[in-house]
Amino acid sequence: MEFRARSFGSGRDSSLQPQLSQPFPKTPSLPACPDTRKTALDETNPETFVIESCWKHALAGVLTAATLGVASMAASTAHAADAVPYTEADQCGGCGMWITKYPGPKGQVHLKSGDVVKFCSTRCMTCNTLLLNQADVEAWLMQDAEKMDWSGHDADEPHLNAEAAWFVLGSSKKATMGPSLAPFATKEAAEAFQAEFGGKLLRFEDLSRGTLGCPNKRKKL
Repeated sequence: MEFRARSFGSGRDSSLQPQLSQPFPKTPSLPACPDTRKTALDETNPETFVIESCWKHALAGVLTAATLGVASMAASTAHAADAVPYTEADQCGGCGMWITKYPGPKGQVHLKSGDVVKFCSTRCMTCNTLLLNQADVEAWLMQDAEKMDWSGHDADEPHLNAEAAWFVLGSSKKATMGPSLAPFATKEAAEAFQAEFGGKLLRFEDLSRGTLGCPNKRKKL
């Protein structure tokens, strides 16, 4: 099995990128929001924090920072064909990085409110989405690592339903925001990737903030 490994040098016209000092651009169906990276610690409960970000516009309330599994998540009813296209102006709903500028699989969370939140990497997406009330999540969509351009520049590639996927965590393939988390539609594809690039084979129900090495808490900016 051959995996495409195109060059992912900068190769970008900086004039196409908006200034970081400006509010983050509006994601399709997601209300315009303030600086994604601003967080505010809830002093009344050290185990929780309020994320002042695009999430505030999608889901109000306090998000728990404890490590959560995904075995009890509601089944997704959306399909990979429902993925919203990425643009050069899109920034990650978790960290604010430019989504198409960096290598590795991307992802997007569809909420029952109708909002869509896009992420620069599947690991960043999972670390952040595990903090949400899963009853509010309609679907987890991720790029199929077997069929994508790993450079990340051509981001509108086949997505899969992450809840039915196989994953390889921590391979030698470069990604953004920590170790790569590569999703595959079949076990055979995941094992072929693992044999070539290393990493740990996981199912969706194995993904937790502890397994992924997610930050225990966000910094107060």
